[in-house]
Amino acid sequence: MELNRRTILTGLAATAASTTLLVPARARAAVPQGYPANYAEIIEASKAEKNVFVYHSLSTEHMQGYVQLMGERYPWLKVELLDAGAEAFSRYLAESASNTRTGDLLIVAAANGWIEMIDRGEIYDYVSPEGGAFPDWANPHPGLYTATVDPSIIVYNKMLLPEDARPTSFAQLAEMVQARPDLFGKRLTAYGPTFNAYGYSLNYFLIKRHGEKFWDWLNVLAPNTRYERAIGVMTEKVTSGEYVLAYLSGSSVTRDIMTDPARSALLGWSFITDGTPMIMRGAAIPKKVRNPNAAKLALDLLLSRDCQISLGKNFRTPARSDVMPEDTNGGLTYSFVRDSIGEENMVLINYDRGLLDQYDAFVKRFEAIPR
Repeated sequence: MELNRRTILTGLAATAASTTLLVPARARAAVPQGYPANYAEIIEASKAEKNVFVYHSLSTEHMQGYVQLMGERYPWLKVELLDAGAEAFSRYLAESASNTRTGDLLIVAAANGWIEMIDRGEIYDYVSPEGGAFPDWANPHPGLYTATVDPSIIVYNKMLLPEDARPTSFAQLAEMVQARPDLFGKRLTAYGPTFNAYGYSLNYFLIKRHGEKFWDWLNVLAPNTRYERAIGVMTEKVTSGEYVLAYLSGSSVTRDIMTDPARSALLGWSFITDGTPMIMRGAAIPKKVRNPNAAKLALDLLLSRDCQISLGKNFRTPARSDVMPEDTNGGLTYSFVRDSIGEENMVLINYDRGLLDQYDAFVKRFEAIPR
């Protein structure tokens, strides 16, 4: 079922569930090394605020390490989590308009939502002491940082595809699909680009990168692809053999599933060497923050090396430049992806306003591809 323009640009909406995680209070309130001396004033002022409310689109499990670190450093702050998905933006805007309690920190991967926040002037212009440890593109707007940068990958069934039929690029995949319909015909899957904002954004930025060449590839791939709405469904069906391959699959959930030895014996994966989309998970303090000092501590901790390592261990891809796979028990990191395929082959899913303006034209052309 095709969604209308307004719905698609709202993004994926996870079921909102508020969670309070408490950790043992082991105070360590010293100013972190390398921070300005007056940071002690922010720490002291946060004690009167007592809590910090975080709207996010990570699972509560992925946030456990973050909350643990907050408790160790700032035990007087109660951390409350709301897994709101892309609805975090509309929730914040509605609450701030009615002058009710809202989130102190937003951690969300939804480019369209951040574009709206930028246009409305709703981002608190805070300069984090941790910002210099990230690549330049990771701070695309004053006060807006990139917590994780999760790549989209190719996942395939190793039992069904011989080694010479395991593509590592869109160009190879399109060529193989044309040459081997016996293997690939009608047995590919990917995120539906007209199903949700996530799938559309991947295609938009790949078209921006490759132009008509990507449309040529889509003309081959789309007729042989059954599109899905969720990575879990895609991965299960590649595992069962209903599909032989998923392209533009999410790396974090896939790698989580593949920690099962039986599953990893069946599945293989690759970066996309002619354009690996990198999903930027933005993090910012909203302008109408109620607890600004606690929010600054929470944002800075999120961007800290310790927390970035924690996220990497939990199958997210830390954007911080100095976090390596050996720090994260072999998890993906920005530095590893960069060194594997070259920064020039990363396709950043960023805050380009064309993402909003060109949706209708994309859908019209995509739907016209013969199936």
